Amino acid sequence: NTAKRYTVTSLPTAAPQRYNQHVVIFFITYCPCCTAAKQVFSGMDIPARIIELDKMDNGPEVQAALLDISGRRTVKNEFIKGKHLGGNDDSQAAARSGKLQEMLGI
Repeated sequence: NTAKRYTVTSLPTAAPQRYNQHVVIFFITYCPCCTAAKQVFSGMDIPARIIELDKMDNGPEVQAALLDISGRRTVKNEFIKGKHLGGNDDSQAAARSGKLQEMLGI
């Protein structure tokens, strides 16, 4: 198999660790679910690094790498301290249950 295999740390130009952030969100600016998920973090005063794939020259490559890492074809993709959380439904549920705060240690 000649397909590229990525890990969160090897993701082209957008690895969460490269941004030194606990929360990294990959999304597309015109997606309403992406905006709603971003608001989960801003509403909790949790700083997040936002990666706007539709504004990146290599956005499709990064999105393909995210599929390889997370198994999700769609965006938004969130990583908390380098661990994949999921999409909008996942972040909403994690915030309600306290899992998000637990993952962040707050």
